[in-house]
Amino acid sequence: MPPLSVPLAELVPHRPPMLWLDHLVEYSPDQGRTIGVVAAKHLFAEASGMLHPSASIELVAQTAAAHEGYQRRLEDKGVGGGFLVGVRDFVFWGAPECGDTIEVVARRRWSVGPVSVVSGQVTGSCGLLAEGELSFYLDDRAVPEAMQPRPQQIGDGTRQRSVGVSCGDIMGGIIIGENRDAGRAELFFERTCPVFCGHFPSFPLLPAVVSVRICMELLARWESDLEVPRVLHAKFGEAIQPPVTITVGSAPQIVEAQQRRRFWLQVDDNKAADIAFEVRQRSTARPGEGDQR
Repeated sequence: MPPLSVPLAELVPHRPPMLWLDHLVEYSPDQGRTIGVVAAKHLFAEASGMLHPSASIELVAQTAAAHEGYQRRLEDKGVGGGFLVGVRDFVFWGAPECGDTIEVVARRRWSVGPVSVVSGQVTGSCGLLAEGELSFYLDDRAVPEAMQPRPQQIGDGTRQRSVGVSCGDIMGGIIIGENRDAGRAELFFERTCPVFCGHFPSFPLLPAVVSVRICMELLARWESDLEVPRVLHAKFGEAIQPPVTITVGSAPQIVEAQQRRRFWLQVDDNKAADIAFEVRQRSTARPGEGDQR
């Protein structure tokens, strides 16, 4: 097919500050490729000038969504929607850096009905940054109302409202209770929290990647000598809508001599997410300076 340069805002339901890539530049029935420049005030930007490693999960997810969106365009369908429901063997080799141009590839491995599985890679100027597998459930409830009847409203100026993360909380969620020894915390998220503004405008949900980052941030608070090189697996089984109080629990595990930390997120009596990380002693190397593939 001829070269592409299709704005992601025309293909996906995400909006700033949760729209993180610029253009779909390659399409085939089983693969999509996107590019983007990492914004200086990115929602996942850290003091180091790099993004939190978990951001790569969302970058692959948005590329998969763009691939699906372009396929629907070829079929003369409107923009679709969907939800990330699983992560498997997602490895962090490094982290995207603010100002860097990144390239993301998502390859469809299989799909059955509304469920699809893709493998993805995130690459920056220093090489491969992350790779892994994601699972999706397609559901048009995630489509912003303005995108179907009046797609010309896409450019509404909301990009200027992107904001950084407050240092006093985790992704805008206020810690209202914490027991480090027990590995438990409670966080409260208001409807006005930035993570809900673009995910999704007509159906606000806590992004799955934020659930992952919450757990990684809490692990860093509770066990600062550990780091996370890999998400072993994650399941997101409950939609988390604001305003909401989330209870987070964790427990250490050792499986075949591998150190792990398992986290779960609960809303009322419902388990919303179950996430397992590989952990290791924290490296003194700056993210992105380790081995690259």
